[in-house]
Amino acid sequence: LLLLLTTSGWSAPLATGDTGGGSVVTIGRCAANGERLLHVENLTIVKSPTTTLTGTLEIHIDPRFAVSCVRALPKTPSSRAALRGYRFPHPSRIEIHVQEQPLSARDQEPSPMDESSLDYQLLVYGVRRRIQSGPADA
Repeated sequence: LLLLLTTSGWSAPLATGDTGGGSVVTIGRCAANGERLLHVENLTIVKSPTTTLTGTLEIHIDPRFAVSCVRALPKTPSSRAALRGYRFPHPSRIEIHVQEQPLSARDQEPSPMDESSLDYQLLVYGVRRRIQSGPADA
């Protein structure tokens, strides 16, 4: 997992759903046949409560597999609010855009949203890719 501090390009919107006590953010489409859990990442980004973060979380997996979706479980309200979008630049790579709102955009008083970290559990799902070994015989 790689954290970049700059982003470019277009990001797709995120889908949310409630499961019991927490909010699950579905990134991509979790519905493919043969889809399996490929990786689990517990991620904590530590920062100053008065600092806002903008960046991209890049997840690279084995090229023999294609990422179909990621289920993100934000552990705090500010972690959920910071998730902005995603894109699939390559079948075995996903980029998740994270952007906190500056304090001045919300209000001037510190709030529970001004936390010292962003915390996520990321569950990466995918399928095995079919890679051709060479040209077909005629």
